[in-house]
Amino acid sequence: MRALLVIVTANFLGLDSTAWSAIAAVATVLTAVIALVAAVVALRQLVHSRELAEEQARPYVVVSTSPSDADANHVDLLIQNIGQTAATDVQITIDPPYVRAHDFGGSAFMDANLFHAPVPTMPPKFELRLYLDSIPDHEEDTSHPARYRVTVTYRNRLGKSMVDSYDLDLDIYVGILTLQVHGLHHIAQSLRAWTKKQGIQKY
Repeated sequence: MRALLVIVTANFLGLDSTAWSAIAAVATVLTAVIALVAAVVALRQLVHSRELAEEQARPYVVVSTSPSDADANHVDLLIQNIGQTAATDVQITIDPPYVRAHDFGGSAFMDANLFHAPVPTMPPKFELRLYLDSIPDHEEDTSHPARYRVTVTYRNRLGKSMVDSYDLDLDIYVGILTLQVHGLHHIAQSLRAWTKKQGIQKY
């Protein structure tokens, strides 16, 4: 009976024991290849997940322009860290160096220490506004360019260096009709003017 079983097994599907041994070897190799492919796919998914987590947790220092809250005819330079972690050793350069068409007679825009020394830390939700220029004056002054490249270099929480660049174009504000909305700034201005007129405040 055992001999009959061996004969039937050995000759199943017309294949002898040598063929079945070869098939078993091939099956073993295929199993190993499938396991290797699965391991590679799992490793790639792990790396992708870590990269995604790092991307979501990174600092993100953004530089843009925004109409001034005080007057829609004026524009501010807005610097923000919209990321989830702090940015350190932040350095900002503007090319070409910005020159205001309208200045108040004080320091020039590029004289700000922000453009000459690294900012040690910009925590998440950090925001800084700097008066940039008057749009009507910018429109009249054709001696200065309208487009500027801002480059920001900084480090993330792991010390990795990061570089982001932004193109700023003041001409996007030219020809735009805006409505002046009076807020606390204008109330304070009116109150200051009234107190000076009444002799209550001299400055």
